[in-house]
Amino acid sequence: MQQVPNRIARWIAGLFLICPAFPTLAATATFENFSEGQSFSTSFTDPLSGIFFSNPTALNHDFVIEYGGPDPQLPDITPGHYLKSNGYAPGDGISVSPNTGFTATLPSAALLLSMDFVYISPGTLTVNAFDAQGNIVATQSVTPPPGNFLEGHLALQSPSPFVKFTATSTVDGIGYDNIHFDVPEPSTLGPVATILLGLRCRRWRVGER
Repeated sequence: MQQVPNRIARWIAGLFLICPAFPTLAATATFENFSEGQSFSTSFTDPLSGIFFSNPTALNHDFVIEYGGPDPQLPDITPGHYLKSNGYAPGDGISVSPNTGFTATLPSAALLLSMDFVYISPGTLTVNAFDAQGNIVATQSVTPPPGNFLEGHLALQSPSPFVKFTATSTVDGIGYDNIHFDVPEPSTLGPVATILLGLRCRRWRVGER
């Protein structure tokens, strides 16, 4: 059996670098790794998701971790911790903060974003996603139905990768949870690369005749 020449081996190695596929890795900030009442003055990094939170827009310009006991109106948020501002209600009590938004910088580029939120109406939540050059590549807004301490959901899909997003809220009261993003990741060669490799090897064999 003939051995593949060094030039073919180098070409194969290079193919792993230049032929990415795009499965996704998922990361979610659930805030369950923090304690109720834990606060951050102007910024913090969630170590589980890698998201860097900054620029809190509420009156106190801070971040606070709140805990809510079981509530049938908040099935995806309670019981558990979530993110807000302007203090908290100790124990199982649920609290929200008015006009609370923030900037979030992701650990890697993403195409998908979703989040749950607890709210007191009225108002609108708007999310803008930015690419590495600071251009807005996707926007999503939601105006939830009227009510007090209800659960809302926002989902955004971008046509191109984004590395940062802003959440801007005019809602009377809001708290954020389950902030989830999907990250494109290069992986193995896949079927296309296998076909290309076969064509390249065939050309090499023909050249050796």
